[in-house]
Amino acid sequence: QLGMNFPGDLHNIALWSERTMLTLVTPGGNGIGDRSSTVCRGFAEGQLIAKERQVQATTLDRFCDHVDDAVLWLDVEGAELEILKGGTEFLKRTLLISMESLNDTFMDAFTEYLTPLGFRKIGTWNEHALPGMCDVIYKRRGA
Repeated sequence: QLGMNFPGDLHNIALWSERTMLTLVTPGGNGIGDRSSTVCRGFAEGQLIAKERQVQATTLDRFCDHVDDAVLWLDVEGAELEILKGGTEFLKRTLLISMESLNDTFMDAFTEYLTPLGFRKIGTWNEHALPGMCDVIYKRRGA
């Protein structure tokens, strides 16, 4: 949990590939309660939904239009690529990206999307308990 010593600004926003309304849900029956929300298509089939809400989503390009030399950290339960697609201009001003990869298929999709935009994978870290799940780091060439 991020506390008062976080060295930057915190914003409670929803990001996606386009400006749209999203249905965010809180899973029920797994001990998470109201502490975590995620896009509903990320839930396992048959998982109980405790709470739903509609939120306005924006894009990285819109939200970060004034940010240069950024370090981007994404941990959004499988929505990383969809969010990156809304940030083509912002990514031109991004130095490093760290994001959670749920498995090798996700990592391959990230690499395929980011390579033509000038990024290269420089490593993984934070190995998780699930096989293949880790955080992956990309660096923009020349940064």
